[in-house]
Amino acid sequence: MSSSSPFDQTIDITTWLKKDRIEKTLGQPSEEQGSPATLTELLFGKAAPLMKQAPEQYLDLFRGYEDFLHSLVLEQLKKPEDLLKLNPSRRESLARFLSELSRMPEPTDPMERLKQFTRMDRTETEHEALKQLFKQIALVQIGKAVLLKAWSKHSGKTMAKSDLKDLTAAIERELRPFIHLQTSTCQLIQQNFYSWSKLTANAQEDLWTILDQTPDLDAVKCWLLTRASTLSAETLGESERYSRSFYENLWKAIEKHRLFLPKSSTVLGFSPTLRNGVLMEDAPASIQWIGFEPLSFELIFCEIRYFWKEPKETPLWIKGSGLEMSMEQQGSLLTHSGKQNVLKQMDSVTSCEIGVIAEETLIRGQGRSLAANALRKEVDQHEILKKLKQPATTRGMYQACQALEKLRHGGVLIWAREELLTETSGKPALQYILNQAKILLIADLSALASTRENGGNDLPKALYVLKKESSLEQRKSHRPIMIKAYGSVSSQQDLSLLFDRVGALIQKPSEVFPPEPFQLHTRVSPMDQREWEQHWFNPADDQLVDQIEDLKRNSTPLGQLAQIITLHPSMQMMSPEADGDLFPKSRFGAQKGFFAWVESHKNGNEIFTATLERLPEYLKTSHSLIFIAPMDPEWIGPLQVLVRSGVTRDWFNYSVESKKGAWLIKEGDYRNI
Repeated sequence: MSSSSPFDQTIDITTWLKKDRIEKTLGQPSEEQGSPATLTELLFGKAAPLMKQAPEQYLDLFRGYEDFLHSLVLEQLKKPEDLLKLNPSRRESLARFLSELSRMPEPTDPMERLKQFTRMDRTETEHEALKQLFKQIALVQIGKAVLLKAWSKHSGKTMAKSDLKDLTAAIERELRPFIHLQTSTCQLIQQNFYSWSKLTANAQEDLWTILDQTPDLDAVKCWLLTRASTLSAETLGESERYSRSFYENLWKAIEKHRLFLPKSSTVLGFSPTLRNGVLMEDAPASIQWIGFEPLSFELIFCEIRYFWKEPKETPLWIKGSGLEMSMEQQGSLLTHSGKQNVLKQMDSVTSCEIGVIAEETLIRGQGRSLAANALRKEVDQHEILKKLKQPATTRGMYQACQALEKLRHGGVLIWAREELLTETSGKPALQYILNQAKILLIADLSALASTRENGGNDLPKALYVLKKESSLEQRKSHRPIMIKAYGSVSSQQDLSLLFDRVGALIQKPSEVFPPEPFQLHTRVSPMDQREWEQHWFNPADDQLVDQIEDLKRNSTPLGQLAQIITLHPSMQMMSPEADGDLFPKSRFGAQKGFFAWVESHKNGNEIFTATLERLPEYLKTSHSLIFIAPMDPEWIGPLQVLVRSGVTRDWFNYSVESKKGAWLIKEGDYRNI
């Protein structure tokens, strides 16, 4: 979106393009009635305060495009049998797509399945799937026309009314000098079921009039991309896509806290979830993106966003899940040349500075959907990924494994998903990730409520930041930072502040912030990644985390109730006392207290306490001991019970470093009990 557009400053378009409101525009009137609902209804309800600020010209503009979109859908619904005239490959694609929309199993006979959707007595579910298909086709037609109009404005390309007869051919003509047409994967010029339908003469005339009366193409771009995102989520029945606000605030935090430091004026970024390109909108301009998007519909609008100002060289984007790559190290990036296969070019990339994965929907191999079935097939055919296969492993986890292969040493991977990783997520894939990268951050945002009225998903349930690390020792000795968020965000300012705080904690986990609408509980993992390889530490143990944090807020640290002294074996043996007693009364006699120590064995760690009189002799030269002298001698008994208790064990498991399962307790750890 152009920052100069007055529309940007007057209304948040996503507010009134929420699903429940857009259905008033395109879903309510029946085909028999023929007259679409207008956008007047959108002036009421929760969106009213914003709508009152919007210039009437923009409301009329969007009303015109919405009405035209609706008319195209109605026209297609009058003759669905035209789908049966397409070539076999397109019919098969359509049968699969419509089956997925209506939650049917994969068709064994595509032609028969397609007839099922085009017959007059089709079910309501089949009719809705067909209508959603035609909505997508119509919006792609409008998108191509608007792109041609944008080129005529920004780059001086001439657009004629005759271009509307075949929009795909017109787009291809303008892109021809920049791409190899025989090998191009550009979705805008592909011959598929989004390009088969041509506008009627009347529709061409109506669209030309609308385009000619459009005063602000950047506002239409905003409507177009937001409409596409809304329709995609609505069509697939998936959770709403991550909003621009999410990516915008994420990039601000990444740049401010220097998580991404480009080495040159142009660097490579990788994403197997390009979606409609919103992740690129606020990213550093130095990033040249390569990647995949499983849905042709989303990738078309990603290309519209990319080509908005002018025709130019097609980037290394391809329709797919990202699992098509071999994950074999093949050297540096190859250039476009003749019939060079685009996938092979992408496969050879190993020098990306940054990667982004948006896992809004968790697709597992054990699922029954068409997407899950496709995932199983892809994994089974992949030499490396099939070794990581487990039923609960999601597509995003496989994508993360492949994305790490695309990064150079020191490259950063940002991974947003709707569920925290646990050992049940698929240990082989987790092991692969730990063998490639350091986990800089695990942010559990699942308990954070968003009360913003926006029409998009501002917050993932979990956010991971990984850093590619080639050094074995640095990778294994690294301790991840873990954040758990509570509270809510109710404004853009809250959202921006949240990401800023998370970014700051990556650099300085001990930083303390003033009271805010949300709270962030931060800790460094008590185990290094060497231990994570044996047992994936679960930072989402809500009951334990809540209990410990509540204990911290509502109790007094042991260090304020007693004097605490650390005695190492070497210090004990160097006792200057003439009588040879390592624990003389002159040293401890004036203080009443007890000793504490930890013994580690295969079943875990155990805490012991004893007074001087009951302290075993072998401990005096073999263990580090802590001497605890309460301010009131009557507290000695109760405090011994506290130190030995399960609460203290949980506290040490939560906050104390460990090596090969054994606690490495410091004096400060006892002070903070």
